[in-house]
Amino acid sequence: MEHTTVLDVLTKKVYNQKFLEWTSEYQKAFEAIKQVITGMDCLTSIGYNSGKNIYITTDTSLKKPGAVLNVRKSLEKAWPVAFNSSKYISAEYNYPVHEQEMLMIIWVLKK
Repeated sequence: MEHTTVLDVLTKKVYNQKFLEWTSEYQKAFEAIKQVITGMDCLTSIGYNSGKNIYITTDTSLKKPGAVLNVRKSLEKAWPVAFNSSKYISAEYNYPVHEQEMLMIIWVLKK
């Protein structure tokens, strides 16, 4: 949370029209977040016989869809197992949103 707080200012509505200058402080926070989510302390394994649930979280947009495969007893405490993002092929841009979300679920399960 300490790293994301630095970047919160960039999510304000005013910056939809004008991009704030990217400072070394923002870059340092971004690199720290990247280190956390790609580090061994963040990712876990599924452990199929552990009695834990598997959750898939997706987010689609016309730019870059993404998905996260999580595992734990509840979604609120789930840990990521894998991340996936991809580009659509030309026909997939025309899919309805619910089909794009399903496409991301298929992609993350294959991964």
